[in-house]
Order: sequence, then C-alpha cells, then structure tokens
Amino acid sequence: MTTRRSKKFSPKVRERAVRMRHWVRQAERDQGLRAGPTSEDRERIKALEREARELRKASTYFAQCPA
Repeated sequence: MTTRRSKKFSPKVRERAVRMRHWVRQAERDQGLRAGPTSEDRERIKALEREARELRKASTYFAQCPA
C-alpha cells in the first residue's frame, strides 16, 4: 500500500514554515517557557567556540616555531 503525499504547499512555503516554527521555539526558550539555551546562551557559546578555534590555531602555530 502506498501513501500519497499531497502537494498543497510549495517547497518554499514549507521551508518558511519550518523556519518560523524554529523561531517560535527560540522565543519560548528566551521567555523561559521551553527548556534549552536562550539566544544569549547561543551567542555566548558561538563566541567561546570561535575563541577556542583561534587559540587552537595559535597553539598550532607556536608549536611549529623553532625554539
């Protein structure tokens, strides 16, 4: 038995709806209504990950320099 999927919405509309649902979930996290990282937390995590990448790159560079 095969199930047919109706194509009521275009892929573009579906993609937009998915983005909107993610936005709503993030707003709920920011308000404390849903578990998970807030927008502030996500920004801080990104900054820390960026800093860690830079430090790894610097340590690799200095490890290769002759003493």
